[in-house]
Amino acid sequence: MAHSEDKLKEGQRQWRVDALLREAKKAIDAGENFMHVAAEKIADAAEQGATQRKIAEDVGKSAAWVNTLLQWRLGGYQGSCFGPQAKAKRVKAERAKTEHTERVFSQTKHDPASMTEAQAQAATAKAHADFAKAEADKAKAEAAKAKANERARKAEAEANERARKAEAKATTAKAKASARWAEEAEARARQASAEAADRMFAGMGTRSFGGIGNSAGIGPGGYGSKRPEMTKAERTKLVALLNHLGNSNDGERDMAARKADAMREKLGVGWNDLIVRAFR
Repeated sequence: MAHSEDKLKEGQRQWRVDALLREAKKAIDAGENFMHVAAEKIADAAEQGATQRKIAEDVGKSAAWVNTLLQWRLGGYQGSCFGPQAKAKRVKAERAKTEHTERVFSQTKHDPASMTEAQAQAATAKAHADFAKAEADKAKAEAAKAKANERARKAEAEANERARKAEAKATTAKAKASARWAEEAEARARQASAEAADRMFAGMGTRSFGGIGNSAGIGPGGYGSKRPEMTKAERTKLVALLNHLGNSNDGERDMAARKADAMREKLGVGWNDLIVRAFR
C-alpha cells in the first residue's frame, strides 16, 4: 500500500515537472519579453526535483543557458538576461574552449603538423568533449549553489512571515490586556466614587418620615395635592442632595439622585408635591 502511494506521488510530481517545463518552453519561444516567466517556471520545476539536465533537455537549451537564466532570476531580473553581458560571457566561453583545445594539442605526443585529418578531428572532438564536461560540472555546481540560495531565500521569507505574525499576535494580546485593564480600572473608579458618596452622605442622618398630613390642594396630581411634613434637618439634607445633581463625578451624582428620590418615596409624595411653586 505504501509503495503504491509512493509511486502515485512520484507520478504526480513528474507530471507537475513536465507541465512546468512545457510552459517554460512556450515562454522561451515567445521571445525575450517572456524570459522572466520561463525563469519562474524553471525555478518551480527545480523545486519539484527536476535536474539541470532534465530542464535543459525539455526546454531545448544547454545546462549553462538554464543556469544563466536562474542566476538572472536570483539577481532580481536586473537588465537583460541575454543582453551584452550574456554575449560577452558567451565570447569568453568560446575563447576558453579554443584555448583548451590548443592546450590539448600542445600536450599531444604527435606533432600536429604530421597528424592526419582524422587524427586532428578526433583530437579536437576529444578536447571539445572534455571542455563540455568541465563546463557541465561547473554549471551543475552553480545550479546547486543557486538552488541552495533559493532555499535560503524562501526560509528567510518564511521566518520573517512567522516573526510578523508573532508580533501582530503579541500586539493584539497587548491591546486586549490594556482594554481589560482599562475596564477594570473604570469599574474600580465607579465603585470608589459610590463608596465616597456613601461616606459623604452618611453623616447627614436619617429619620423615619411619619406624620404626613394630607390637605386639600388644587386637585389630583396638581400642585399641593399632598403637603409633606419635613424637619429643617431633613430639608437641609434634601437640598444638599439636590445640589449634587450637578456634580461632575458620575458616581456621586448618581448616588445623590438615588438618595433624594428615596427621601421622596419615603414621604409618599411625587416631586410635583414636594417642590413648591416659585410663583403665585
